[in-house]
Amino acid sequence: MLEDFPAPSAQLWTMTEKKGSGTTFTVRYASERLDLPQKQKVPVSRGASCAYNQAPTPCPLTDGKAVNVLLADSPEITLSLGAPKTIRKVVLRGYRATLPASVVLEGSPGGPGATFTKLADVAGSEYQELDVPTGTPAVKEIRLRGSRSDGGTFTFLQLDEVSLFE
Repeated sequence: MLEDFPAPSAQLWTMTEKKGSGTTFTVRYASERLDLPQKQKVPVSRGASCAYNQAPTPCPLTDGKAVNVLLADSPEITLSLGAPKTIRKVVLRGYRATLPASVVLEGSPGGPGATFTKLADVAGSEYQELDVPTGTPAVKEIRLRGSRSDGGTFTFLQLDEVSLFE
């Protein structure tokens, strides 16, 4: 899924060599760098605040940079949106956790006494696009929460970017 990351570009390179008269002739060509078409889909989570063990401000999980974010002993991660949103897709980049693990994506309308409801199961791959079931009510908070099936302590190890789309 392309979103509002910097525009990708492409450039063509070619090279050929021809030997003759004891000399090797080399011809190299590089085209101009051209910008590729880009989807400018901005996730509703861009700039959202987050809560996890030693979370800095602003939140590096929603800043659009998609750089390695190492998480220290965090059994859950919560993102807070400015207002309730109807989430249809969640994209996780650079996801790693202690194994064996069972991780769920949950949503809450926010506010005092609000409870979280399961939206989707999270698999073990580093890049994931999760579809949220149709009819799921609007949420103001999203939480990733895990547990280990062997009774050990669960922690998120890394999560580079979380993107939520309506």
